[in-house]
Amino acid sequence: MGFERKKIGLGKLMISTDNPRFKETKDQNEAIAIMLAKKGDEIYNMARDMLEVGQNPTVDISVYASPDGTYKVKDGNRRVTAIKLMMHPSLVPKADKVNKKRYKELNGKIDRSKYRYIDCIVFDDENEADLWVERNHSGFQNGIGQVQWDAIQKKRFASKRSNTVDPAVQVYDYVTAQRGIEARDKFPITTLERLLRSTVFRDAMGYRIEDTGVIVERDTEQFLDEMAQVIEDISGDDYTVRNFMTTDDISTYISDRREAGRFRPYEISEAFHISEAEKPPEPIPVKAPSEAVPCRMPTSKRQTLIPKDVDMDIRPEKINDIYDELKKLNVNSLRNCGSVMLRVFLDLSINYYLEEYEDHVVNKRKLSEVRTNTDFNLDRRMNHVLDDLKNLKKIDDSIYKTIHAIMRDENLQLVVELNQYVHNYHFNPKTDDLKVLWNNLEGFFRAIFS
Repeated sequence: MGFERKKIGLGKLMISTDNPRFKETKDQNEAIAIMLAKKGDEIYNMARDMLEVGQNPTVDISVYASPDGTYKVKDGNRRVTAIKLMMHPSLVPKADKVNKKRYKELNGKIDRSKYRYIDCIVFDDENEADLWVERNHSGFQNGIGQVQWDAIQKKRFASKRSNTVDPAVQVYDYVTAQRGIEARDKFPITTLERLLRSTVFRDAMGYRIEDTGVIVERDTEQFLDEMAQVIEDISGDDYTVRNFMTTDDISTYISDRREAGRFRPYEISEAFHISEAEKPPEPIPVKAPSEAVPCRMPTSKRQTLIPKDVDMDIRPEKINDIYDELKKLNVNSLRNCGSVMLRVFLDLSINYYLEEYEDHVVNKRKLSEVRTNTDFNLDRRMNHVLDDLKNLKKIDDSIYKTIHAIMRDENLQLVVELNQYVHNYHFNPKTDDLKVLWNNLEGFFRAIFS
């Protein structure tokens, strides 16, 4: 594949008029106006960050040459827009007085010599650029895309960068290593952090926190036993951060666990700094051969609405949070919660797709029209998304026919039933029906977020 790294004059860099984030625009001015209207605060924050710390040298701007001697930006449109607006505030639409003022202020602070020429990767043609743009913006993709850091990984990096100690990470790493606890993906480190900062929890566990980290003031083996059980508690489905919002909440947790023989009395002993503990080597997980993938648990025995082995890369944070909660929710005991949130998850997922791909045309209608027209109920919106996914070959005929069947089946009437979960106080969902409904919809959701 042909490409080269070179510096391009800012004036020759053209903002993409067919940016996938928005509908196609007619020219540069309209592209900038729409970027400001939809991503104005993001771009401004990016501009200020560039003034404070400079351009990110680990992320290149990708372009390809146009016949007229300019270069079309394929990846990095927000960064180039931020630079252009700092250098030339006149590019801000006259009616946008807020951004006009913002960028005039930044223009007075900018070192113009740093931004006349921009480091870029220049591809030989657009198709080659598109290949790597897709890699960068399509999520995990079974390993070929970038993997986002989870909360613990972000905290570890921040601690190393600032040369400080994060007590929650220090305790988690120490206890899991000493007790051979397998690290869990997306462990709720902020929940552990909330507990560790609590005075009542500190008194019950026997430690203190200083600049150097956590110092244990009791027998370390006892401390490890107790903390390992706490980590096990908050790793499961029974506790979330909402169970530890106040001091009374944490006191209740401690009292409940004392009745089960936990949080036993202890004697003060010689202080032990966790930072001085010898760190055992990181255990290497033993994985089954690829041909020995375990079968999914039968639907009738599954406790959660979404099977725990489902792995989807969902970018919008709120939708991802709902998805994560539905993977933990015991639908056998909380079927009403599960039914309502499944309806919400479906609605938000469809709205996300309609906004993300609003310029697609299905049955002579743009998805942007479907999204904004109040006459298009969930049933009609879902049909348009389904047809678009089929046209793009993101779903095969079997998934397409399955969804159509459950939407049209007189006994199921998918959307009608989902609405009954929310609005009809006489209508009680059946647990197994909810799990089967997810099974039927899973391929549809995967296609939406692929």
